[in-house]
Amino acid sequence: MTEQDRAVRTRLALIRSAAEQFEARGYFRAGLAEISAGAGVGSGALHFHFANKDAVAEAVEQAAESPARGRGRSSRR
Repeated sequence: MTEQDRAVRTRLALIRSAAEQFEARGYFRAGLAEISAGAGVGSGALHFHFANKDAVAEAVEQAAESPARGRGRSSRR
């Protein structure tokens, strides 16, 4: 696995963890430490990918808007 592959997987894991935390605890009660722990990474990895919690939330919203991106191609044929 290349560094780029690991970075993509880490970013996706952070987005999934954030979505779970936001759903369970709400945006204001969800903490960055819990989000990074849920993704199995340290806070440094979170801050490498996202500047702040608002940026994480924006990524969660974007992922929710296009969940089948990349998967839907084969099902459309």
